[in-house]
Amino acid sequence: VVFQSETNNPDDVIITKHYTTGSSNRMLEINNASHLHFKKLTLRVTGTVCSSAVYMNSYCADVLFSDCKISAPTCNSTSSSGAVIALFNGQKDDIRFENNVIRKGSYGLYVSPGSFSFANDLIISGNSIDSAYRHGILLNRIQGMDVMDNTIFSTSSAFYGIETNTTYGPIHLEKNNIYVPLGVNGLRIYRHNYNAPPSPDTMYVLNNMINLGGSVSGTRAMSVEQSSMVNVWHNTIHTTSTSSTSYAFYSSSNTLSDLRNSIITNFGPGRAAWMTALTSDHNDYYSTTPPLISNGTNYTLLEDWVLASGQDQNSLELDPDFVSATDLHICLLYTSDAADE
Repeated sequence: VVFQSETNNPDDVIITKHYTTGSSNRMLEINNASHLHFKKLTLRVTGTVCSSAVYMNSYCADVLFSDCKISAPTCNSTSSSGAVIALFNGQKDDIRFENNVIRKGSYGLYVSPGSFSFANDLIISGNSIDSAYRHGILLNRIQGMDVMDNTIFSTSSAFYGIETNTTYGPIHLEKNNIYVPLGVNGLRIYRHNYNAPPSPDTMYVLNNMINLGGSVSGTRAMSVEQSSMVNVWHNTIHTTSTSSTSYAFYSSSNTLSDLRNSIITNFGPGRAAWMTALTSDHNDYYSTTPPLISNGTNYTLLEDWVLASGQDQNSLELDPDFVSATDLHICLLYTSDAADE
């Protein structure tokens, strides 16, 4: 079943609801349903309380939202009841969000199908997600997904761009542009392959641009924690946080994971990287304030880290000369020469 604007203009079909009371408001609820396509519509919740525009409950399969404008009220809360789009309580198969504009709420997209269920073969591609309070995208208990070509932005000081938790199967996080000028974490990967499945798949984190600012203590532009088989390749990972405990990249308690061909920079008083439990080479590290890298011991220069760890034999320590504070494309060609592929 397809629900679509006849004119192919989402501004011509507006489904809206206004809430001033209630703690679990859901404008569009999809409950135990399959084979639905919502295309080129505006789904808008307004009001003074945290509410959801789309709520998917129980088993759902083959549901696509494409080219829609989906928004909820501003919700300065960590409660999932304020997520613009929420997937809860039961297995989800082949759910796709493609080329939508998703705005405000406590979370832009919140996926957590429950303690005994998974979301399988999830696709989140080409979306613009902005002004959420807590997360742009939160993904919990996923088996197989592609999260690609999304643009994520929020000025909330409590904000995480993308967070994954308890994931299995083939995972691709690629070509996402995450700008968090005041928040906590740009991209957090937590517990991929955590319970050691019999045939584990690799997570590929490729060609993302992550830009984190603010002053929150302990911020991380990107972190990989308690995971296995995560390849972080060809990313630009940057922070300007004013916290001395900030990191551009943070790795802890991982196995069979690799950092390669990436630019990792801290233009504040913190470190470029906390490096434990992964292999690394062909990267460019830079920090304006030493030390450059830590793993319990501080290493002021890249050569000190290389000598002590045996890692990053072909890496560089250079300012990549970004085009601007918000455009992380580089002007320095030497960094391209350092890559191995």
